[in-house]
Amino acid sequence: MKSSMVGLSKVLQRKLSSPSYSAVRYNCQRSGLNPNETQLEESKKEVDVSESGEVYKNILKTAQEMYGVKKNPFDQRFDVEFEPASPRIPASYNLAGYVNKSPLLQEFVRLGIDMSKWDEDRELVESILKKDFFSDIQPYIRLLTDYGLEPEKLGWFFTKNPRIFLESLDDIQVRFNYLESKRFSPSMIARIISHNPLWLSFKTQEIDEHLGYLQKNFKLTGNEVREIATRCPRLVTKNLWKLEMIKFSIWEEMGFTKEETKSLLLKDPRVFLIPSQTMVERFNYFHNIMKIPHQTVLEYPALFRTRLLRLRPRHEFLEVNNRHQYDKTRPDFVPIDQMIKRDDSFFAVEIAGSSIDVYNEFLKTI
Repeated sequence: MKSSMVGLSKVLQRKLSSPSYSAVRYNCQRSGLNPNETQLEESKKEVDVSESGEVYKNILKTAQEMYGVKKNPFDQRFDVEFEPASPRIPASYNLAGYVNKSPLLQEFVRLGIDMSKWDEDRELVESILKKDFFSDIQPYIRLLTDYGLEPEKLGWFFTKNPRIFLESLDDIQVRFNYLESKRFSPSMIARIISHNPLWLSFKTQEIDEHLGYLQKNFKLTGNEVREIATRCPRLVTKNLWKLEMIKFSIWEEMGFTKEETKSLLLKDPRVFLIPSQTMVERFNYFHNIMKIPHQTVLEYPALFRTRLLRLRPRHEFLEVNNRHQYDKTRPDFVPIDQMIKRDDSFFAVEIAGSSIDVYNEFLKTI
């Protein structure tokens, strides 16, 4: 490389010898490739542009000559817009390297935001880095806390939905107004945004459509719709096609009636967040293998939310000990809720009438 740099100014030589620029060339040599335009673009972003924009252009031109890359006159990717106020983002978009230089990102760290979740979203990162914390971000914080989001949850909220910063504050206010118009109380609204940060990124028309779908397909009253939306806000923003598949599985594959399906929804709406195929697999086990009837399933809908990796060995251990009785009318009835929810020690001793050591040894055999 030194021979290729004869005649260059010391500034250019220093630039072309920088670790960031050399890394691209080295990686290409290792793989037996010449740098392509994309790789040159990445190296361009890594080069320090704290000096003149003309120097920056000369570096790029020299690199193109060295590697035999000809610029397409219609390709704007090599055009340089020198913006000293906002450093260019390297291809990895790793925000961690900018924290020490960015007051905005330092405030995000204080809020407890995990910005590593944002790194792959180029549009988001580039948009957020242009914002000022006090003039651009604080209004969102005030609006959310005014509607009941607890300050200690702000970091979690923005980690889950950083794209709310790309939404208009007026649009977000309209979405709050919609909930108020549908008679959601302040405590209901606070719970909704505290448990589903993505809710406020849905347009009012979309939320209205989803609430209408639930009301129409499950014959719900207005109060029941509000209750379900408050208890399980993620259900309202779930893909409607996936909800339709779940409804079909419950009706057609599991054999529940429409009235029973409504009862299941009201008792435990979180069941409807489970993928339909997973629901069918679990139902087949506890209904066909464990012989738990539909009515008992409706009493203990948490069965749907119990992984087979937990349910199967417990049932088999009860079977070995001849205690697998799930009929409530029998004196040796096994309380299903405790069987699926309590820890292994409680299950082994109190439910199976054995010991945790024996249960652990049993687990090694299956």
